Amino acid sequence: MPANWEWKDDDDNWTPYDHKDNTLIEGAFQAGGSASTFSTTDLSFNAGYGSIYVYDFSKLSQKNSSSGRLRKLRRIETGEDDTDEMGFVKCL
Repeated sequence: MPANWEWKDDDDNWTPYDHKDNTLIEGAFQAGGSASTFSTTDLSFNAGYGSIYVYDFSKLSQKNSSSGRLRKLRRIETGEDDTDEMGFVKCL
């Protein structure tokens, strides 16, 4: 089932990842499952920085290994009819 990933910002708002990052994160989740972890530097917002981001799917968290910053994540499963041509949830 398709899914969208979001992270909680400093103002306590849920913010969706862009399409490329969402695809990368969902691919790692599908490959390893909900108890896995995934590390990457290949995120659009990380271009030019090279920080390692560690995703812990069991804790639904993202950690920047350079700064130590920890953010909450959530995964929103969607049905095929709920997504647009790019795979994102349609606005209602």
